Amino acid sequence: MTGKNQELESGAGSNISKAFRFTTTLKPKEIVERKFGEIGPTYATVFEGTPDSHDTSITTISFLSSLKPFEGKDKTNIIMVNKGEITICWHCCQINVIAPAEESEKLIPALLDFDQVMREVQKLQQVLPSIESVAISDVPGTLRIRRKDSAQWKRIGSIMENLARMRLEFARFEALVFNPASDLSPLAKRIFRSLVRKADLENKLESLSDRMEVLEDLYEGAVDRINDHRYWRDGHILEIIIIVLLAGEVLLLIADLARGLWE
Repeated sequence: MTGKNQELESGAGSNISKAFRFTTTLKPKEIVERKFGEIGPTYATVFEGTPDSHDTSITTISFLSSLKPFEGKDKTNIIMVNKGEITICWHCCQINVIAPAEESEKLIPALLDFDQVMREVQKLQQVLPSIESVAISDVPGTLRIRRKDSAQWKRIGSIMENLARMRLEFARFEALVFNPASDLSPLAKRIFRSLVRKADLENKLESLSDRMEVLEDLYEGAVDRINDHRYWRDGHILEIIIIVLLAGEVLLLIADLARGLWE
């Protein structure tokens, strides 16, 4: 079920538009159209009403009799695919489609899957530069572990945790790119693969993976060195305590012997 249709009047006749909200938290009575992942899943739910043009969590799929240009959109980020009678034009939060009526519903799952992958890719493309800029300034402190930098150790550990979560998310949507969902129709799978090729997702994913790997190597090595330093420090302190206790015991023994001799 994909919710009630919103009909948009145009010079070419009535066109159908359906909106979907991408969320990790379901509202009461929300209808789930697609579910991505089993652990910490993201959902594409049917959105009823008129979408806010500034709400980037909502994607509108419009089935049109003729394609209209995206007004005010960056044309370099538009992806267009033609497959027989089907034409798809994708831009963030908006997908315009020309397709035979009998194929329209079958295409929606593939379009939502592709839109979810693009959302994840764009999120990584936005997040990674800020982590990389911090990593450049962190290089000295990650390669040489010094006690005076101990105030930064917790932050370095947090960055490594965030990178691990990003890698898990990456693995989840990367699998979707190379292996389209099994519940897609043969036509929907072909459309999905065409969109993936047109968006050059394989090269983009490889580039993102390489960038994450560099960050992971840097911070994972730093965390290992910090832990080694802590173990060494804690072990060193323990050794000193043991030596002090033994020295105290020796002194008490010597004192007892001296007292015995004196008496």
